[in-house]
Amino acid sequence: MNTLKLIVILAATITVGNVTMGQVGMASINNSIDNVKNVEKPEVGKPMPDFTLDNITNYKTTKASLKDFRGKWLILDLWFKGCAVCIKSFPHLNILHEKFKDKVQFMLVGDISKDVGGNAIIETYENVSEIQKLKLACAFDSTIIQKYQIHSFPYVYIIDPNGILVAITDGRDITNDKIEKLTDGKSVTFFPKEREKFISGINNSNPKDSDSLILFQSTLSKYTNQDFFLPPIDYQLTNQFKRKGFKIAGVALPFLYNLAYFGKHHWTMGDSLYEKVHRQPVLNIKDSSLFDWNDRIIKGLYNYSLDMPPSKATKENIMEYIQNDLKKYFGYTATIEKRFVPVWVIISEKDALEKLRSKSTVTSFKGDETCLILKNYNWSKVPYLLVRYMKEPNLITVFDETNLTGEIDINITAFMSDFDQVRKELRKNGLDIIKKEKEMKVLVISDLNN
Repeated sequence: MNTLKLIVILAATITVGNVTMGQVGMASINNSIDNVKNVEKPEVGKPMPDFTLDNITNYKTTKASLKDFRGKWLILDLWFKGCAVCIKSFPHLNILHEKFKDKVQFMLVGDISKDVGGNAIIETYENVSEIQKLKLACAFDSTIIQKYQIHSFPYVYIIDPNGILVAITDGRDITNDKIEKLTDGKSVTFFPKEREKFISGINNSNPKDSDSLILFQSTLSKYTNQDFFLPPIDYQLTNQFKRKGFKIAGVALPFLYNLAYFGKHHWTMGDSLYEKVHRQPVLNIKDSSLFDWNDRIIKGLYNYSLDMPPSKATKENIMEYIQNDLKKYFGYTATIEKRFVPVWVIISEKDALEKLRSKSTVTSFKGDETCLILKNYNWSKVPYLLVRYMKEPNLITVFDETNLTGEIDINITAFMSDFDQVRKELRKNGLDIIKKEKEMKVLVISDLNN
């Protein structure tokens, strides 16, 4: 008997991470453990441990310690060059900085440890700053990041004018209203950064499992603030994973349906499904609110787990069980049809190849939130990179209709989140990206009575 449960978990308020690490050198393991134990951990509700930031730009000094910020709220926003979410938030933080600069000091802290000499992250910040006219202070200093072994970004400390740490968050809900309440002395709750671990024990390797009385069990629950875990079915059936069934965490309902009918919740350019299957279901239902989702504010996300005997754990069986569970709980029917759907198409002018033909013998690549600069790069890889760095195409399939081949040089210097800027740069290179319609396989979700 397959059982479907619904577990609703209430949203959490601020929590404090319980694991921090000190800097560990080449000393013995015992000394390393002692070093970690001796690190004073930032703890919400207590004074923030003292620190010093070096290499500060857009600030009155190039070096500052915690005491230098006394009398103002301090928001330390830790980031690194590869964090698109971090960089995309800068214009918003800049607006808040301009409005609250008399009461709040916003300080970006860039992790230079991943760069040789820190040059790449500094250049990225300068490019974004120039394009977006930023006035945000930024310290290029990895000391805090390494001291507390921070690996997930954005990572934000909010410290009151007396040096008390009031929140550790990921910045998703640092809004005008909340900053205003903070400065007015009102109580404010921010989304917690530290998340409970979800994946521990996920491979079900306990030998006692074979003696369990449970043959089949499926669980559907509301996602709150666990770790995201979004694998395809094939991955969990591989020998190295050895999962008896399937588990996923933090999936939006449209993508849970994708998983049930195509075996993957999401696919990107280069995948066998990419140009054949529309990347999100078409909704033929009266009330589509259950399909609204936002992973930044944790809205409309679910966890799903299916346990079954190893002999039954095939991709086809797992997909069938997920399909049945979705129908039982949500009450929709789903069919795979062929329909014309909107797509993005990359096109080129007649002389585009002459404009783009590589003049370099050395292959180089530079891509981030501020640019995509390629030299002696094979065109076949360029559409993928455009989709990767642009935000506008998102879940709509992108087709290459340029017929370009060979090695090219291309320079797109723009804030990649700004579609109009990117398109303007593409046109300078004899390219464009436009919307069309193409016939593709589509998962159509309908009310039962439709």
